[in-house]
Amino acid sequence: MPGRTLAAAIMVGAFASPAFADPILFGETSIDFHGVFGELESLDSEDFGIPVVHLGGKLAIRSTESGLGLQIDGNFNGFDLDWVDPGLPTGGKMFEFGGAAHLTYTFSEALKVGAYLGMQRHHSEFSGDLLGYLSLDIDVDNFFYGFEVIAMPRADLTVYARANVINPGDLTFSITDGIDVFEESGPLDDISGLHIGGGFRHRVSNRWTVGGDMNYSMLDFYGDLEWSTFDFSGTLAYNFADIPLSIMARVGYLRYDFSLDGWGSAHEDGMTALIRLTYTPGATPAGADGVLFDDYSLFGGNN
Repeated sequence: MPGRTLAAAIMVGAFASPAFADPILFGETSIDFHGVFGELESLDSEDFGIPVVHLGGKLAIRSTESGLGLQIDGNFNGFDLDWVDPGLPTGGKMFEFGGAAHLTYTFSEALKVGAYLGMQRHHSEFSGDLLGYLSLDIDVDNFFYGFEVIAMPRADLTVYARANVINPGDLTFSITDGIDVFEESGPLDDISGLHIGGGFRHRVSNRWTVGGDMNYSMLDFYGDLEWSTFDFSGTLAYNFADIPLSIMARVGYLRYDFSLDGWGSAHEDGMTALIRLTYTPGATPAGADGVLFDDYSLFGGNN
């Protein structure tokens, strides 16, 4: 693909130095469909289901001489309210897109570490009878940075972990009644958050892999409102024999918690399910070096 070729050329050119001599280039692209399902206790146990589509890609380069490497990610997650319920009086959509850059170092086939910096833009737009004649658009930019590690204590076992700070940047929202438009934007000060996650993959055979993941994320708003998510999941993946394609199924549990000073706290529980196709062209390095780092998305889980 021209875009992939251009990205590869830029990365190779940027690291055409002795530290990045004789580079190895590898990556993957993926598409998946997943959903969150459950009952909303705050709405008298009303059933809900949110289907989400995800598109993503990762490209990595590493020097065979120094062990230094770079990984670039791009992701999109989103859904339309019509997918939730075509009968809703309100139309709209929610999605996020962004990416991350990882500076990596491979100590050996058993250990790779990284430091990463990324950005996600969350976009929401709503219109319809529920809001009268108004339409509402909201954009929030989230920046995150942290550290990560991949270890392979055995050839058939991969363990990984990451921790990062979440730093919301700018908020932009606009409201229109069809004639007048009100728009406001500005930095999101005094809001901070963190994410901690990890998991494992165990290769049962040349074709089958099982695994598990656990994640915790938290945002604190001005010291008055705290919002957090916790999830864990299990995965089963199959690698096809004659084509560089794998398919993965994941099911899990998801919990949202809200706490507001003066009002108390509440939580919602749900289940998650996912089917993902991943295309991995070409050969990848052996050991931990050939394992790509994940990002975590509130919409999409591990990307």
